[in-house]
Amino acid sequence: MTIIQQLRLALSAAISVNAVVATESAAFVLPAIKHRPSTRRRHLAPSTILYSNSISSEGGNNEENFYNDFEEDRVEFTPSPSNKPQRSISAAPDPSLFQSLQQRQQQLEQSSRKLLQRWTTGSSVKSFPAFTLNEQFYKERQEEQEQVIKYGTSLGWYGGSGNPQEEELPFDWVRRICIGTYPRVACGSAHGSIYVADVESRTLLGVARGVHSSRHEEGSVDGLDERLRQQLYGEYDGGGVLAVAMYGTSVVASSGREGGVKLFKLGNNGGGLEYMGDVPSLKRPLPGVTPVLVTCLEFDSFGRLYVGGQDGFLRMVTFAPDFGLTNDPGTNADEMRVAIVSSPRHQMQRSPVLSLDVSEELEMVATAHANGNVCVHSIHQLDPDEKDKQRNSILGVWNPFNSESTARSVKFVSGGEDEQNNPAWSIVIGGGNGELWMQEIHPSYIPTANDDVDDDVRASIVSIMPLFKENSIQQIMPNHDGPILSLASRTGGILVSAGQGGVLCVTQLWPTPKALYGLGGYKVWIGNVCIDSEGKRLLADGRDDVVVVHDFFIKEEEENVED
Repeated sequence: MTIIQQLRLALSAAISVNAVVATESAAFVLPAIKHRPSTRRRHLAPSTILYSNSISSEGGNNEENFYNDFEEDRVEFTPSPSNKPQRSISAAPDPSLFQSLQQRQQQLEQSSRKLLQRWTTGSSVKSFPAFTLNEQFYKERQEEQEQVIKYGTSLGWYGGSGNPQEEELPFDWVRRICIGTYPRVACGSAHGSIYVADVESRTLLGVARGVHSSRHEEGSVDGLDERLRQQLYGEYDGGGVLAVAMYGTSVVASSGREGGVKLFKLGNNGGGLEYMGDVPSLKRPLPGVTPVLVTCLEFDSFGRLYVGGQDGFLRMVTFAPDFGLTNDPGTNADEMRVAIVSSPRHQMQRSPVLSLDVSEELEMVATAHANGNVCVHSIHQLDPDEKDKQRNSILGVWNPFNSESTARSVKFVSGGEDEQNNPAWSIVIGGGNGELWMQEIHPSYIPTANDDVDDDVRASIVSIMPLFKENSIQQIMPNHDGPILSLASRTGGILVSAGQGGVLCVTQLWPTPKALYGLGGYKVWIGNVCIDSEGKRLLADGRDDVVVVHDFFIKEEEENVED
């Protein structure tokens, strides 16, 4: 629930209380209400999260009169000394509270509209390279130049101290990125390394070098066959890491061409990423045995890891509650549980998973497959104890392509409203042939703010309803050059698509799909585009060794809203 939805709920509650005060009743006596003094200062911190899927918990010293009366205070009821009907309760609501909430709601809505307007127009966007993977590489080159100036020649591996140094670092390229808790991001590189950085301070925080196989290293294992390589990258395979995902500010999952999934944690004191272990059921059991190649990864807000692989299965990995919180490196198989989110029907026609997307609002995961299908899975009440077991989870399958094409990328998109003013959701598919398609999800599958339908009742309803809304398929123009490698979206119906043509295309999907503008300067090696949870910033790779940030947010506007 967004902050605006919370404020609307509070306003409705305030209106209801005023209605009770004005009601005369001879049938019963309203008890007097006493508010127990809180041990903490009640303060509903103004949130600056716009179009977010989660509510900010940021605190502050702002003394504005915004209270959260629904969580922190307990209410004690005492009998009234009189049996006569009373016209009002003893503690009348403060009109200023209602006015403050209303004013706050208007301010947030105005700020949200301005932010969405900048996304739709592309105006006032600040774009900059946040950091480079080759910070140490450039430092060594600078030291070498200083040696030439000082000694007339480079000292090579011996440096100024005369002691042998480690092997010279290679120049590296960004191949995959993922946003954790902003401003933290994780990157996978062409040489098989994993990096964690802070894009606001523009600094690298930690690196695990060469932990995955790379086409740039002699003797490295490369489990990608030529067919899967074409399905993933077309004619331009940049080598290195296949997928990377980040949870919070420190935990990273990554997959490489050797197979399996590795887990890392950023140390408290910085300086490197600690290896935490492998997901056990995906690890190569013996040398020479074909591993499970993992092509895509994504964490949800609960820390569950969703894994798509060459074998066509979608898996969900859950961890021990303290995983990533302890300082002890390494973990064991008993601390992880792997559930296969699949169905017997899907097993009969398995095709490699090339991309996936998680929607916690809908409790669904969409997987894009090499045969052109997109499968939508239910993760409602998924039991992580079903270790390595299959379950019937597929809600629907869709293939919009007339010709043979892979479904290379997939994304849930929210932003419009249906005929009953409930939120509308769609699924967007990016094809290996450069086509973009969207289809709306049937309203029966979309929870609403006032939804109090029992789970069993909802299950019986959706069991007889199609997943997709009838006659809602639309093609989004123009087509991309080459495969659409990545999609990103934000509330408001904004979609960003990345192909190998060098341009990030920004499209608004509601009320009808409309191409807005493009952000150019990217290379064919682009791997991912991401939008942060606040809907303020767009991040992308595809610019050699740097990560690019497109910032649509103006900080001064937030400060004006809070004043």
